[in-house]
Amino acid sequence: MAQAFDNMRESLHKIIARIRDASLHMQASTDEIFMAINQLTAALEQQSASVHETTMTMESLTTTSRQISGNTATVVKMAEQTKQPVSKRHGSRRNDDPENARHPCH
Repeated sequence: MAQAFDNMRESLHKIIARIRDASLHMQASTDEIFMAINQLTAALEQQSASVHETTMTMESLTTTSRQISGNTATVVKMAEQTKQPVSKRHGSRRNDDPENARHPCH
C-alpha cells in the first residue's frame, strides 16, 4: 500500500510538472501574440496616418488643378486679345481719316 501511495504521489508530481510546463508555454505564446498584436496595431496606425496624409495631398492637388483650370480660360482670353490687331482693340481708326491725319498720335 505504501508503494501504491508513492506511485500515486509520483504520478501526481509528473502531472503537476506537465501542467506547469504547459502553463509556461501558454504564457510565452500569449506574450508573443500580444507583442504581434501591438506591432500590427502600430503598423496600422502608421498606415492610417500615411493614408490621411496622401488624402490631404490629393485634395490639395485637386484644389490647385481646379484653380489652374479656371485660370486657363483667362489666359486664353488674354492671349486672343494680345493677338488681335491694335485697330480691332481700340476701334477702327484709319490713317486716311482727316481727324486722324491732324492728330497722328493719340
